[in-house]
Amino acid sequence: MKSQLDEDISSLSISLKNEEEIHKKKIWKFRMAIKAFGSNFANLENEINQVGENFIRVGEQLERVAKEKSRSEEIKELVDYFAEFNAGKHDLIDQLKDNGSEGQIKVFSSHFNNFF
Repeated sequence: MKSQLDEDISSLSISLKNEEEIHKKKIWKFRMAIKAFGSNFANLENEINQVGENFIRVGEQLERVAKEKSRSEEIKELVDYFAEFNAGKHDLIDQLKDNGSEGQIKVFSSHFNNFF
């Protein structure tokens, strides 16, 4: 009976060592997978940051273009007023004259809002 018990203990001991090796390999693979996941996540985060920076630059450029467009429209409007005035059309001046001081400020600011 003792020999049978010794054999069982030996068999279980070998089986335990095998299972421990399998478990260690699984843990090692799991750690490597977590490491790869962390690396991939860091790469994704970097790329998201780069995309965000690109969006900011594009937004700044669009804002700059919008300001330039607005300024060019204001310049065109001013040139048109000067051309009308030169041609003898004084509608804007008459409108300013007729509206009094508050109306003059309102008309002036509506026509030349961000020009100066």
